[in-house]
Amino acid sequence: MVGDLPDPEVGDVDDHDAQLGRRGDVDDVVAHAGPDHDLQPLQRAHDAAGDRRRRDDQRVGVAGAGDHLLLGPEKGQHGHARGHAGQRRPAVGVVSRGARLDDVGVTRTIGHEGSIPGAGLRPPGSVQDRPTRRAADGRRLGYTAAVITARALTDEAFPIVRRPATAAAAPVVVSVPHYGTRPLPHVTRDDYREPWFETFAYGFADTFVGDLYADLHEQGATVVTTPFSRMFVDVNRRRDDFEQHDGEVRSRRGVVRTHTMRDVPIFARPLGLADLEARLQTLYDPYYATLARLLDGLQRTYGYALLLDGHTGSPRRMGDHQVIIGTRHATTCSPELAAAVAAAFARHGFEVHENVNGYAGGNIVATFGQPRTRRVHALQIEVNASLLMTTSREEFIARVSRGEIPDAKAEDTIARIGACLREVLAILPAALEAAQAP
Repeated sequence: MVGDLPDPEVGDVDDHDAQLGRRGDVDDVVAHAGPDHDLQPLQRAHDAAGDRRRRDDQRVGVAGAGDHLLLGPEKGQHGHARGHAGQRRPAVGVVSRGARLDDVGVTRTIGHEGSIPGAGLRPPGSVQDRPTRRAADGRRLGYTAAVITARALTDEAFPIVRRPATAAAAPVVVSVPHYGTRPLPHVTRDDYREPWFETFAYGFADTFVGDLYADLHEQGATVVTTPFSRMFVDVNRRRDDFEQHDGEVRSRRGVVRTHTMRDVPIFARPLGLADLEARLQTLYDPYYATLARLLDGLQRTYGYALLLDGHTGSPRRMGDHQVIIGTRHATTCSPELAAAVAAAFARHGFEVHENVNGYAGGNIVATFGQPRTRRVHALQIEVNASLLMTTSREEFIARVSRGEIPDAKAEDTIARIGACLREVLAILPAALEAAQAP
């Protein structure tokens, strides 16, 4: 981790909150696919205009990037928990894709200062059928308004899925949950409690994990990753792995990171429960839905499937262990498959251990590994990050803390592990088939 990260550890060093609503009178809209629209949750429809805002904004159904939505309190609501209603901060509307802008209703609002009860769009047929583009217009009409722009938490497809060539496809999905090094869009240095905390987004990623697993689609596997640092959403944790006090989320090693292990706040403002839920719906749920869909498809095609969850681990925590295979103590994967993977690493000169305390398998393996009931096997591979570096852990951390992207890779070792993983993918289909034999 870097500096005062939850645990200064290399290979385990994740986007706080997007700090929605911190930039004056413009906020974000989180889009969720409506029941009648089979769209990817974060599918982007690009605008043709070239100016910066329209490049960044996402169309939500027919609510275009240039359309602003007017929010106001229900009739009879006056004031706000944090001061006069006229001074309340902009809210974030949660809408369904494909809804007409005139007809859409804001189901709830989220923001760092809590939900604004009763906020909603002006109903059709009122003084203005189209939402006003100016907050001042709403105030003149008796509304305490906030102007927000239809902008999504992310502006690209999520998660990243890399598919193999059809002829080479194997019944294997490789998940790389701690691949991402990026903050959420619109998070800036000003959003952190200390400016240098912005280095945490890179520091929380598994060190050089992409060099090991990201290209395994070329060997027949389907690879699923996230571009965002697990500091913002850790998809290998339980969805409810966080604490909350008075509506503020606190988490040091859970599904998000809001505080370091020394209990120092990472961000300038606390993360609200509604903000966290929006983030989970946008980034956590689609990751699990994608894995479920891919594994179900492979199981239908082949009669079985295997999920490899790929990681590189903290040298401090892994100690002298080089490679650890986790199967939740033989509950998520057949012992024969785990033994085949372990033997491949051993043939390439690595010491292999299984189900070491703390590395028996995270939430992804626990969720999808159902070898007896569904013939879906899942195992976690953890490679000690010290094998991948040519510098000491301390020097690596120091460079990341300075904002550098270390390139001191142990290329020979990375190549050996790459060859080992290619061998694993070559032998797994036959091993899978044998594991299903009566």
